[in-house]
Amino acid sequence: MLGIIIGITSVITIISLGNGVKKATLKNLQATKTGKQTVTIDYYVNDSNDYQAGFDQADHTLLKSKNDLGVSNVKIQRVTKEFQITAVIFDTNKNLTATAVKDRPGVRLIAGKNISSYDNSVQNQRLLISKQTALKNFKSIKGTLGASILINGLSYTVVGIYANNNESPYDTNLILPQETYFQGQVNDQGNSVQITFSKGSKISKNTEHLVTLLKKKGSHRNKGEYSFTDMGELLSGIGKVISALTYFVSAIAGISLFIAGIGVMNMMYISVSERTQ
Repeated sequence: MLGIIIGITSVITIISLGNGVKKATLKNLQATKTGKQTVTIDYYVNDSNDYQAGFDQADHTLLKSKNDLGVSNVKIQRVTKEFQITAVIFDTNKNLTATAVKDRPGVRLIAGKNISSYDNSVQNQRLLISKQTALKNFKSIKGTLGASILINGLSYTVVGIYANNNESPYDTNLILPQETYFQGQVNDQGNSVQITFSKGSKISKNTEHLVTLLKKKGSHRNKGEYSFTDMGELLSGIGKVISALTYFVSAIAGISLFIAGIGVMNMMYISVSERTQ
């Protein structure tokens, strides 16, 4: 009986743990500690030379007013890591990736000097450039230092060259002081907005309504596109994977239980047959 009880208990425990992990994982990915759910809507500009942010105070007010869709909070976010910019090098437009930092970035310099928090405090127009980008556009390391790169109408001076290898935390072409890059932009402007929904809201359906609303009334609807990641579909896929793993482990436990049951049955059969004349 102990063998049978332990075997059956193990199978039930495995299935219960699998379902519990599934529920907890989906809950943590979808909701905050208070049970509220969040989603991010991104704005992608059609013209790469248009430097205006896709969301402003008017969009914030528009989204915040949709209480009927369960919207409890709206926060416009700035993208500071690995974003696309258009830089002018030798009168030629170059599509590059950049990262905006507040403090001294932890990169290995090949030449020149680093940028620091002081550059942010005084909004110095200085930047770092990766070795590959420097050699591609300026042909030499020496010829890159002190060169000018035009970004958003501002002329930045290259003060350092860094190696963006596997050990570097930044895999971008340029590193800029954050306050310099965002100067002139108020805090309620950005290219993405995080929306918090009340507990129990249908975020996928409600977010689709908000995107449709932005396409009709958004402040920059004619200059770009709005999109969001459907967390419902994402979480559904994750749930299916966890369920499949749970069933797989349960099947292995079930086979072990079946084999152990045959062993128990055989022992009971022998125990009885030995006592039967």
